[in-house]
Amino acid sequence: MKLDRKLMILPAVAMFLLVGCQSYAGSDSSLGMSEREISLQSVHPEARTTPGWLNPKTMQVEVASRAPEPGDMYINGILVGWRFVATSEVMGTLQAPPIASRCRPVWLVLEDRSIVEQKDSGAPPERTHLGGLFDPETGLFYPSSSHVVRVAAPQAAAGDSLDG
Repeated sequence: MKLDRKLMILPAVAMFLLVGCQSYAGSDSSLGMSEREISLQSVHPEARTTPGWLNPKTMQVEVASRAPEPGDMYINGILVGWRFVATSEVMGTLQAPPIASRCRPVWLVLEDRSIVEQKDSGAPPERTHLGGLFDPETGLFYPSSSHVVRVAAPQAAAGDSLDG
């Protein structure tokens, strides 16, 4: 009889603990986030960045814990959300496109890995980029140089003010 009474109390205790944990984990912030989440995002923005590298030929981004294959070209950088910020030049050996390919001269914008055709724009992109050839049949990019062209963010004019 005593064992039955203990078994009946057990679900009530479990429910009490669940409700208590749920209300503790809830948010009392007007933004709908707990103070811990706000602190992580505001005080530690580096928590949203990940060291990684970009293979310019395939335009694939990898995290730093996965090393490039021997012979691969790569650019070291940081992933900020889905954007890539280059921190090095092209490492490894540059590879020439296949002889019979129909490559077009393009710029590879490293931040979002977009292709900008040189004949369409005339001027290079105003973002960090790499010049080279793009093979539309294979979807591969062949850098013409190991030099990454870094473009600084536009500066405000001397009389400009954010205060209005």
